[in-house]
Amino acid sequence: MHIQDVMLIRGQKHNLTVDEIKRILIEYGAISSEYSFDPTPPNYNIKTFASYTNESVKGSHAMTLIGWDDNFSKSNFYRTPPGDGAWIYKNSYGSDKNYDDKGYIYVSYYDADVLADDSSFVVLFENIENYTTNYQTDFGGKLNLLNSTSDYSYKNTYQARENELISAVGTYLNDENEEYTLEIYVNGELKLMQTGLTPFYGYHTIKLNQEIPVRTGDNFTAVMKAHSIPIIEDARMNFKENISFADYGNGWVDLAKERKTTTLKVYTKDLVLYTEDLVKIYKNESKFLALTDCINETVCFEINGITYNRTTDDKGIARIAINLNPGNYTIKTTFNGTTVENNIEVLPTLIADNLVKYYKNESQFYISLIDGEGNPVSQVNITMNINGVFYNRLTNENGTAKLNINLEPGEYILTAADPLTGLQMSYSITALPVLTGKDLEMFYKDGSKFEAKLVDGTGKALSGESITFNINGVFYNRTTDENGIARLNINLMAGEYIITSMYSNNARISNKITISS
Repeated sequence: MHIQDVMLIRGQKHNLTVDEIKRILIEYGAISSEYSFDPTPPNYNIKTFASYTNESVKGSHAMTLIGWDDNFSKSNFYRTPPGDGAWIYKNSYGSDKNYDDKGYIYVSYYDADVLADDSSFVVLFENIENYTTNYQTDFGGKLNLLNSTSDYSYKNTYQARENELISAVGTYLNDENEEYTLEIYVNGELKLMQTGLTPFYGYHTIKLNQEIPVRTGDNFTAVMKAHSIPIIEDARMNFKENISFADYGNGWVDLAKERKTTTLKVYTKDLVLYTEDLVKIYKNESKFLALTDCINETVCFEINGITYNRTTDDKGIARIAINLNPGNYTIKTTFNGTTVENNIEVLPTLIADNLVKYYKNESQFYISLIDGEGNPVSQVNITMNINGVFYNRLTNENGTAKLNINLEPGEYILTAADPLTGLQMSYSITALPVLTGKDLEMFYKDGSKFEAKLVDGTGKALSGESITFNINGVFYNRTTDENGIARLNINLMAGEYIITSMYSNNARISNKITISS
């Protein structure tokens, strides 16, 4: 098991208080720190094992802060501090020395050297996931945690040594509740984007929401976007180029050229099961595969709410045929306690778009037929059903068939059938009117006019065209203006009337006119 989370502590120079130190001890446990331990007066009282210095001295000794005693009297110290209270430290010299209390000493709350700088840390053990491989570049050197209010990016690229599952990423982040975005690429393809907030200032292992399988030799890249970049410098080693990069806002920089790298570790688990997303054409020969290291073992597949068991062959491969209708599906594969998810996309053999057209314009419905390899299928009749009428249309050399749409304005569903696979697909057909009008309510001889608007096959107003109106058994012809509108004066007696507007292409609409006395 490796250390997965380390909370760094900003010391007294950042106004760290006694209460904050106590909170850290309660919530996270012992604090590893440096302390300038001098077991001689006037800094140390060897009788009470009490240490106090009123000036900060660079720490020279590793110790562990484990607790406190608020009632530890200030009189126990050789040099008297301003008040009572002491931190309890576990010394690293062992428990058989005559200058500490069985390995423990007491350090005043007022000691200037307690967590004086930023070198203290707490190792957290809540994240106890076991990983088998740690991919990293930061084997040594000094950490320089660059910080900015704007976004930084950094990335590391590794090559898989075997079939594995990318399970987590480890890095340093410069603050608590810092937003970050993590991306994982495999062979240049984005496999995962994950966002979150940092739980603390320090090194954190981020578990992936979805583990990502890689095969031996795959190149995978972890990319972090945050407000800080952990730069490792002053390392006594040479770094390979084209591995570690940083983007400070002006494009990617190869850190190896500056004798630097970044902390962006990738943790993997052994992969007992390897699967890949599948894109297939409806009812072709493609199957979903699960690769294992075992022969004649059962692999469980769950897709579309149904579970299937398949047995691995002499190469450790289990296969399942996918005979689902076109669409996107999630398949879960389980073997030997490991479950992975993949996407399956089933493509149709019939390819067409929904159609929106104006009444009797030049737009028609086109549909193409392909085989299981994606090749066009020619000289085959596609059956189409719209508005209760069936039509057969022959595909051309490009596998495309055409159906003229001359329906009255309205919304329709066209269903097409592939005669080779039996697949049926439905498409919406919308015929828009070229002639429109609104019902009219008016008073007797108030000067109101009925208006009808005419547009062409693209929806553009048609001017200078004749519209015929029929109301109360009388026909009138009126010409459209520059806005495509024809108007008819209404001088009828009070009552309700139906007015029919007609255009030469057989476009026809009816509206109600209500005249009040």
